[in-house]
Amino acid sequence: MSEKLTVSQSLLNKYLEYKEGNECGEFIKLAMIDRLVDMKKTDPMRMGERFEYEAVGNMDYNGNIPEAFMLKNGAPSAKQYTIASQVLNFKTWFNTNGYEVLAHGERIDIDFPNFVLSGMIDLVFKDTEGMIYLCDLKLTGNIGNTESPWGWYPEAITEHLNKRNQMMIYLLLGQLSEKYKTNKFVFYVASSKDQNEFVPYEVTVSDETLEKEKERIFALAEEISFEYEIGLTPRPSGSRCAKCTAKDICTKKDENKSGNLQITF
Repeated sequence: MSEKLTVSQSLLNKYLEYKEGNECGEFIKLAMIDRLVDMKKTDPMRMGERFEYEAVGNMDYNGNIPEAFMLKNGAPSAKQYTIASQVLNFKTWFNTNGYEVLAHGERIDIDFPNFVLSGMIDLVFKDTEGMIYLCDLKLTGNIGNTESPWGWYPEAITEHLNKRNQMMIYLLLGQLSEKYKTNKFVFYVASSKDQNEFVPYEVTVSDETLEKEKERIFALAEEISFEYEIGLTPRPSGSRCAKCTAKDICTKKDENKSGNLQITF
């Protein structure tokens, strides 16, 4: 491997799916590591990007303004009205609490011997007493859904690894870069179903917990880096390959279509 692997929370979470046998290694390589193709965006993802842009001014990953949801006649759609309502809720919550923006859409990269830890923090703010918070904004239809891995409820913050990984990586980036020495994190979660529903989850992470999470995350980052170097395992299948955004450049999609184990002797 000529360059160090850049490990983000999204790559870490996708790798955990891969370890469980639920994701293709070739897709991770082409789309998330080599970035030869774009990741497919669903409407909920696009709504989240637009919400974040209108709330705090963040561009999307490629530095573009996320598109608004407009009807063919140029009028705002129902989805756009929901976004606008939730943006107003966010700004009211933020200003009522007397918070002050310190940074938004800030990318932090930290170089380690075998990988680069990377993340873009939606928002950094401080309260009236000078306490600093890192904040991630979400727009979701899953507030209160305890059955879904994408559900939002108090226990999900620690039970769902995808949420925990994001929070811990961002806190580590803030502390290890010495830009934001804080153990406070806020998931600001707005509903895409109810324009009046939102929940700011404020989390305090102890130094002991953060150190344990650092060891776990760094071990995973080392593992991803090593496996990328020796080759992530492709998992071609008809249904997965048909939907894959990398199918046009993938050289593994036609391997072993029958699904039979091939043995030669």
